[in-house]
Amino acid sequence: MQCTSGFGRPADFNRISCAIGVMAKAPRPGFSKTRLCPPLTPVDAAALSAAFLRDISENIALAALETPIAGYIAYAPSGQEALFDGHLATGTGLLLADGSPSMPSDVQGFGRCLLHAILALLAPGHQAAVVLNSDSPTLPTSLLVHTARVLALEGDRIVLGPAEDGGYYLLGMKAAHAHLFADIAWSTDTVAETTRQRARQLGVEIVELPAWYDVDDEAALTRLLRETSNHDPLADAPSRYSASPGVVPMVGVTPMTAETQAGAPHPSPPSSIPESVRTPPETVRPAENPALAYPAGEPAHLQPYPAPFTARALASMGFHADSLDLAAE
Repeated sequence: MQCTSGFGRPADFNRISCAIGVMAKAPRPGFSKTRLCPPLTPVDAAALSAAFLRDISENIALAALETPIAGYIAYAPSGQEALFDGHLATGTGLLLADGSPSMPSDVQGFGRCLLHAILALLAPGHQAAVVLNSDSPTLPTSLLVHTARVLALEGDRIVLGPAEDGGYYLLGMKAAHAHLFADIAWSTDTVAETTRQRARQLGVEIVELPAWYDVDDEAALTRLLRETSNHDPLADAPSRYSASPGVVPMVGVTPMTAETQAGAPHPSPPSSIPESVRTPPETVRPAENPALAYPAGEPAHLQPYPAPFTARALASMGFHADSLDLAAE
């Protein structure tokens, strides 16, 4: 299908060195953020999901001002493309990642979608591919910038952004290493550690980012409320876009237009995985390089992305930092 043109001139989009694909489903009541119901209603959960997508895609666009990055939504299932209209930053591409291509038998479940996304991101000629979760709207922009810059350096490597719950919020690579997705117990607290083991077995250098959190339960929602309640969402919004006062993010976002969808079409990903990435590694050659680890000489303080659309969505629903009563923080 046709994808949006990306950041910068449309003709340059497929030559941008790093492509970041947000793994996402279209926001729909009863299908989005169901683990947050309650305290949210299904309608509010879908609205919050849409706000997350807008903030995350805007965050990628902001990172693209610092280093060459092309932003995409890697979605499933097919046929729901129109449901993303109005919920993405201008210039965000769409690509299908439903796990349908032929894959090694040990890549199952969500791993098929992740590997499909990596293949689709690399297919147009991007030099590196990153899969990013859709549950971390306040992820520091600096982590996206650092990921793209590390992957732009010579030599093969893998970038891992571990989540605090034992999964990961980000995984980047320069080649489609199918083994990274082999025999993973998805949705468990062992995902990140098993992925580290797979990378070490490949003998590929691992660059690890600081841990961040997913907003997928009530405790994380309370943390998000407190993190986004310390500023005015409009005043702190990145200057590359603005939101009109009084307009709920789900309604007042900038929709994708015919002009932004005029970029080059995306080639379909391979129908099967090449033999070079099917074959599991035969040798174990760990290759850690601490010099590339974030923050690489910079201050270790992580500044959360302000997530103005998320903040306004929560405020419009009547949620505030002290509105949820939790027994444990």
